[in-house]
Amino acid sequence: MTLVFLPLFMAVFEFAQLATTRHALAYAVFEAGRVVEAADGQPDEQQIRASIGRALLPLYAVAKSSSGASVGDGEDYAGLSRALAESIWVSSQAEQLQIVIRGVEIAGLEQRLTVTELQVRLCRELLFPPIKQLLPQLLRLRHGSFFDNECYRRSGVPIAASTLVTRAKER
Repeated sequence: MTLVFLPLFMAVFEFAQLATTRHALAYAVFEAGRVVEAADGQPDEQQIRASIGRALLPLYAVAKSSSGASVGDGEDYAGLSRALAESIWVSSQAEQLQIVIRGVEIAGLEQRLTVTELQVRLCRELLFPPIKQLLPQLLRLRHGSFFDNECYRRSGVPIAASTLVTRAKER
């Protein structure tokens, strides 16, 4: 009986973690969209990346600060947030996260319309061995991008979120 319920329980746990990651990524894209919307002129890519890093911080913050305080205590939250936002783009996290920013400007008679698309893809590595081998193999059967295929190769699942930000300015 235990041989049936333990893998089932672990599968539920794994899919709950995937759902949490999907919601955190959707929030990160929402926050990045706010940065784009608030920008005057062309949005700053570093600010967009920093906002995504801050929003994804709960997925990566597992360590305690040097004084022993946890991240939730607020003591080292700002420093850890900055370090995460910078390290996502420099270290091995860079191969786990992909950001695409596309902008189109449409000029009309009275207004200028700027449409910016933000698309963020995150490779969430799986933990439980049976699911870790089975799910990427099943998902690999459908056509995916290079990022998706690399994610499957590392026994992960790609999770994507995107948003469109439209800004109108008077001429």
